[in-house]
Amino acid sequence: MDHCFEYRWLKRDSSWVVESAGTPRVYNRVTYDAAKVLDGNTGTYWNPMTHTGRYFNNWYIILDLAAPHTLTRIAINNRGDNDHDVAAFKLQKSQGNSPYNWEDVRSVSNVRKGTTQRQEFGGFRETAEYWRFVITRTHAGYQPYLKELNFQGFQAGANVALGMLAFQTTTRPDGGPARLAVDGNPSTRWTDGSCAHTQQEENPTWWVDLGQSYAVDSVVIFNVNRQEECCSDRINPFNIHIGDSNQVSTNPKCGGDHRIGLTMPSISVSCQGMRGRYVGIRLPGPSRVLTLCEVRVFSDGKVVLPGQTK
Repeated sequence: MDHCFEYRWLKRDSSWVVESAGTPRVYNRVTYDAAKVLDGNTGTYWNPMTHTGRYFNNWYIILDLAAPHTLTRIAINNRGDNDHDVAAFKLQKSQGNSPYNWEDVRSVSNVRKGTTQRQEFGGFRETAEYWRFVITRTHAGYQPYLKELNFQGFQAGANVALGMLAFQTTTRPDGGPARLAVDGNPSTRWTDGSCAHTQQEENPTWWVDLGQSYAVDSVVIFNVNRQEECCSDRINPFNIHIGDSNQVSTNPKCGGDHRIGLTMPSISVSCQGMRGRYVGIRLPGPSRVLTLCEVRVFSDGKVVLPGQTK
């Protein structure tokens, strides 16, 4: 049985806002900036302005939640203005901020106009520290008036793989030991000297010993930088194994064959609380080479005891 998590609406924090589109309106010494959507006050709202006119359709707010969070639901409050109410939006995530690399999480196109009532949208479960809320359409094409945003989820907890003992089936002769994938450096540039690298072999595998069995919420993998290297596509497809056997390929898989977009430096894979002491990355098939620049294993920190079912 999957480990149980408690989903709550997160306490809003205006300091999460690090960037937003447009120039906030200032009126009667009140600044209608993006921080207003996280102040918990439905009497205030965000009113960005631009010189591009109507149908800009790219009104965004970038959020840094200060730690990785697993989000499962989003809520918004329109202002009840038929011309400026949000009609459609998308939620995106990024594993890093230098640069941001946005992955779509959820797209919504049926936000109601003419009401200030809270509207909630689910259907996703993703983990990241950096998030972007993008308004892709208002009901009349003008800039949005948005009162509030709220997110349901939980703090993803610690990266329990950081600095732990790591192994791989082989190591490239000129460098790339397994420990570099858990050294805390997410640089995806091979020349920075922080990526693990196997030789070419059948079913190359890397794994980390977490020291004890954890309920794993997600695994984040940083691939080698495509702009610098020839071979960022070598990781596809890959498998993730989680379990208590140090013969990691015999442990259950988290999902099936995974692929990372070649324009994306990282991927976050939800493992739904799978239990295990060992987390492994395996490339199935002959003549494969595994390069991992960083692997993060997120858990709420709760140790799973022998015989425990959840």
